[in-house]
Amino acid sequence: MTLTLNRNTQAKKVGVHCADWMVNSALTQWADDLERIGRQTEGSKPQPIDWSLVGRGVLLEHFDLEVIGSIAESVAQKANMRFQCLDHNAMNRLEHHLDHGAFNLPTIVYLQPGPWQGGKEDNSGPEWGDERFIYDEEGCHGIRRLINYFLKVADEKKCQGILVTGIRKPAQMNVGLRRLGLFDRRIRIPELDPIWLADNFIQSAGGELFDETIKSDKTCFGILLSRDFPTQRRRSLLHAAIRRQVWQRGSAIGLQDIVQYAAYGTQDAPNLTLDTASEDKILRHAMHEAGHAVIAYYESVERKLPLYCSVNKRDESLGVLIAAPDSAEHQEEDPSFSDLIHRIKICLAGRAAEYLLLGHDQVSARGASSDLEHASNLARVMCAKWGYSLQQTNSGLARSNLLVIDDDSPELQKNKIEEDARQLLSHLYMQVIEMLKTHQATLERVAYALVEKRSLFARDFELLLQPQTSDYFKR
Repeated sequence: MTLTLNRNTQAKKVGVHCADWMVNSALTQWADDLERIGRQTEGSKPQPIDWSLVGRGVLLEHFDLEVIGSIAESVAQKANMRFQCLDHNAMNRLEHHLDHGAFNLPTIVYLQPGPWQGGKEDNSGPEWGDERFIYDEEGCHGIRRLINYFLKVADEKKCQGILVTGIRKPAQMNVGLRRLGLFDRRIRIPELDPIWLADNFIQSAGGELFDETIKSDKTCFGILLSRDFPTQRRRSLLHAAIRRQVWQRGSAIGLQDIVQYAAYGTQDAPNLTLDTASEDKILRHAMHEAGHAVIAYYESVERKLPLYCSVNKRDESLGVLIAAPDSAEHQEEDPSFSDLIHRIKICLAGRAAEYLLLGHDQVSARGASSDLEHASNLARVMCAKWGYSLQQTNSGLARSNLLVIDDDSPELQKNKIEEDARQLLSHLYMQVIEMLKTHQATLERVAYALVEKRSLFARDFELLLQPQTSDYFKR
């Protein structure tokens, strides 16, 4: 059985050149280490190699498992090493490859991620790779045994192969393989800068596919890519949809098209069923989404216009809002309390707008369920895990909620957190109500515009926020 070279050119076609990750100092250092090891094998008198210095087994950590193989290949190319990719079936013959000298030259052997790794898979991520292979527990255990054997006897058999695989998090790998001499080196691959991501996608897909609205706002485009098309698979689907749309209409696509894809996916036509609803129901949906949009604007940093708002029904969703990427601090790794409060207010704004314009009894009973659930979870985490205090008038009151609550905490403490979260939501809801009252005329203009147009973009909001353009949609 011959090992196959996996060039994985798909990644280079749809958006990110894997060599771009090489700016990461950890990957660069690893490649330099491998290149240095490789130089020791050259010449008539090759020097003894201490493979423990570079690691016989290396874990590359990134949320998108689909690109890790290509990144490993880029490292192999930079280090002047061969690159081999083993799928589930080929791994069953790892011992055979070792005994027959398949790795007599410096080689990076990439093991495709899968249940064979034996750890805990992240349910929030996509499913494991290739469904053609049946991953039974006995077979996976056998693969782990072979990998263990390979790493332990590689020096004895003068093997120059390094095993590499991908993980989303360390817990994904069986602890039996995470020991000294086995997979004992882990490299975390960082996320790409949004502008860099946008540049790479445009370059890879072809600049002729995109108009100036995208090329002039690469920050927004890059954030949409990273947030709504975070994996190689999703970016490849976006690329295919873009090419199809450009071919169909004969002109380049703009940022509004990308926003539509972000809102409704890359299928040819979203499942729009709102036209069959009654006028009263359509108006209620429009008021709900208008509330989200108005608060997203007036509560944002520097009054950022929403990118998109729609009352087109898709699956269980009755509408959608895409706020400006920089409407708040939007730092997922280190959000501030202000950033989180901004998100909670947007969640509460749909229910608040319905209440303000229709009255309590006419509010949709189920329409805000997901919004309220998200707002409640944020409020609980803020109060239980992050030490947020409802009282902030002085340092003495601000320090009143610094105790972290976990599953082992007494019920009395958990009950207090629930009450604090309830008070926080109530307090923010009233702030949202007051803000919507202040801008009720704008709220109504946006709602009626949504009834008529179904979808609004940033340029529409720019006009709707000007009182003198209240008849804009009647032309």
